[in-house]
Amino acid sequence: MCNFFPALVLRNGDIKWHEATDSHSDLVVHFGLPDDTECRHFAKIEFVPATKDNHPDYANVNGYTLKVDEPTTPAWFEEVRNRVETQCRTIIKSMITDGHVPLMLGGCRILVGTGVIDYVKAGRVVSVSDSGSVGSVSGSGRVGYVSGSGRVVSVSGSGSVGSVYDSGSVGSVSGSGRVVSVSGSGRVGYVSGSGRVVSVSDSGRVVSVSDSGRVVSVSDSGSVGSVSGSGRVVSVYGSGSVGSVSDSGSVGYDKNAKNNPANAGKVS
Repeated sequence: MCNFFPALVLRNGDIKWHEATDSHSDLVVHFGLPDDTECRHFAKIEFVPATKDNHPDYANVNGYTLKVDEPTTPAWFEEVRNRVETQCRTIIKSMITDGHVPLMLGGCRILVGTGVIDYVKAGRVVSVSDSGSVGSVSGSGRVGYVSGSGRVVSVSGSGSVGSVYDSGSVGSVSGSGRVVSVSGSGRVGYVSGSGRVVSVSDSGRVVSVSDSGRVVSVSDSGSVGSVSGSGRVVSVYGSGSVGSVSDSGSVGYDKNAKNNPANAGKVS
């Protein structure tokens, strides 16, 4: 998987990209391009955001850097480099949203300011920062990154939440749902079928990860409440508490538990 924002640049300077993927390989197949190692037809690029407080600053249009993701930059690319960079910046700028979006049916959005998206049915929310919020994500919708005081409420079928940072919170990720990384004062409430939570950090808390669920690392003052069938919890740290890990469940490490490093079977 490549970094955001990946694209293919044709020799005439045209850009090929798609909202649904961060993979160059997917783009090659989707656009039916002949792939080779000599860049005779196109070159792979990434338009990479700057970082702010150790996190990607997706909303900073002028902070992006154009990188050629090839072993050697083809000679022809220099002739189109400036045009490509301008096009990439224009695309990123078009994603930035600071208003109210009642329904999102496709495309990519970078939510800033007081921007609000009530319902994402399809498409992708790359980033939510400032006081922005996303109400509900369904179907093939995606939320990638939620920053300062960010919050995600309800991600449905096959939904996924990438990163929720400081003071972040995730409420409800359903079928085949997955939450990866909720940071400072983070909290996750309810991840269902085949759900998975990886890393809820300081003052973090996880309540309910259901069947085939898995929680890996809930840090200081962390607490885990209910991980069900085939559930597993690995590492609950300082003042940690594990409440109910069900059938075939295992607790890898609880700093305050009596039986470390592992507990097998049902745990309550």
